[in-house]
Amino acid sequence: MINRNSSAKNSFKEESVLKEVQNDLEFKIITGELAPGEKFPPIRDLAEMYDIGTSTAQKIVNNLSSEDIIVKKRGVGFFIKPYVKGKLIDKHTAECRRMFRIAIDYAVELGLDSKAIVEELLEVEKK
Repeated sequence: MINRNSSAKNSFKEESVLKEVQNDLEFKIITGELAPGEKFPPIRDLAEMYDIGTSTAQKIVNNLSSEDIIVKKRGVGFFIKPYVKGKLIDKHTAECRRMFRIAIDYAVELGLDSKAIVEELLEVEKK
């Protein structure tokens, strides 16, 4: 008997790992650990660094390329494009806002006071 949920679980796991690794690479670009203009790690190196398959590493490179974060120079490899730090900061800020909005909406559905939640978050930020 075929477990139909198995492929769905594997697909979800791969997507989760893909996002986690891509977010880590983007964070390294934001912090300067990977600098604009610098050569981006080859697919095999990414796979080794993050203990992922080369097909997953290839998908990450394709995503970053399609998002205009890295560019391929024929015969040389991929390079981090200049001026992408601000773009990545905007991307992750927008995602944090989206997730925050979902959390607040969920809290309100549960009957919690959204203002109290926001105040608590602001207190955490001060620490």
